[in-house]
Amino acid sequence: MNKLRKFLHAHPAWSRVTWYSKLLALGMLVVLPLLGFFLGVRYGAEKERILTPFRCAAIAPPSYADQSQWSEFDIDRAHFSIKSPIDLPLEEFGWMDTSEWRRDSNGVSGVKLLSITVPKLFEPMSNFLDATLTVGESDDPTAVTQCLEYQLPDQYRSSISNETINGVPYRISKDSGAAAGNRYDTTTYATVHNGQCVVLEYVIHSTYLENYPASFGLHEFDENRVRGLLDRIVRTASFSAR
Repeated sequence: MNKLRKFLHAHPAWSRVTWYSKLLALGMLVVLPLLGFFLGVRYGAEKERILTPFRCAAIAPPSYADQSQWSEFDIDRAHFSIKSPIDLPLEEFGWMDTSEWRRDSNGVSGVKLLSITVPKLFEPMSNFLDATLTVGESDDPTAVTQCLEYQLPDQYRSSISNETINGVPYRISKDSGAAAGNRYDTTTYATVHNGQCVVLEYVIHSTYLENYPASFGLHEFDENRVRGLLDRIVRTASFSAR
């Protein structure tokens, strides 16, 4: 402060109030608030652009519509084959006995043959999480006897129907369940073939939109689209002669 006083005392022109100094001060009073307002608006718009989620369209490769481009997976020991789009993850399991060969096994052992997963990106920016199709079989007498019976309480069941796929009759059951904000919709294709209970079962895993803030920009996933793909995969299932 003392240095500033000494400088002004030594240079009196700097401390003199003139018409242009007043004009400059007035201009700063007008321009600075306007500049601040402009920058604030630009910052807000840029922040909104960054934070607003990008709404992705659900687009499947052309190969999804053309089953001739699907890959075929054969399980020789089970004399079973199934096709699926080449980019869907497929996992083959060993021949260890497990009670997880079907969802409602009630502890009866069987073999989980394979699983095919439809990932979240199939329905981007939605409440869809994933879907998994599992193929399992069991020759346990109890499993074979109860193969076509619905094993869950009636309040979970939504429908039961029958369909023949590549010459093999299936009993189809559908049901839904929920837990901790998640929803699980299950469709089961079951048949008794060559003394085995064979089950093709898929679970669609989603959440409730109410769990997310509106600012996330999520939308309800297209359940029919997901089911349509899974049902088309199931309908490629076939058995060869033993």
